[in-house]
Amino acid sequence: ELSFLVFFTLGFAFLHIDGFAWNSTKRSKQLVENPKPRAFDARLRKVIEDETALGKHDAVLKAWRVGCISAPTPPELIKPVVHALLDLEPEDAASELLEHIRKHAMVLSNSRVACAVLDAVARAGEVRTMEELWEAFQKDLRIKPTYQM
Repeated sequence: ELSFLVFFTLGFAFLHIDGFAWNSTKRSKQLVENPKPRAFDARLRKVIEDETALGKHDAVLKAWRVGCISAPTPPELIKPVVHALLDLEPEDAASELLEHIRKHAMVLSNSRVACAVLDAVARAGEVRTMEELWEAFQKDLRIKPTYQM
C-alpha cells in the first residue's frame, strides 16, 4: 500500500510537470506564430477624432493612412475613416478598406468591424460599395453574417 501511494504521487507529479512544460511550449509557439499587433498611434487617433469633429475628411484620411501602415485601425475609428474614404475617394474606398482589413486580419476580420464598415457605407448611400464589401466579407475574409449585418 505504501509503494502504491509513492508511485501514485510520483506519477501524478510527473504528469502535472509534463503538462506545464507542454503548455509553456505551446504558448511560446503561439506568440512566435501570432505576435501581438501594434496599437494604433494615440496622436493619430486624436488627430482623426479632432478632424472628424471639424469635418475635415482630407486630414482624417491622411492621418489614417499614416497609422494604418503599421497598426490596425481601432473599431471606434472605422466609421470616421469610412466616411472620409467615401467622401473623397468613393471608387477606391472598398478596395483600400479590404486591403487594410486583410493586412490586419487577426484583429480586424470580425463581425464588429464588418458591421461598422457596412453601417457607415449604408448611411452614405453607396449601395454598390456596400454590396462589394458584403460579398468580400463573406467570401474572402470568411466573416459570418450576424443579425446586425
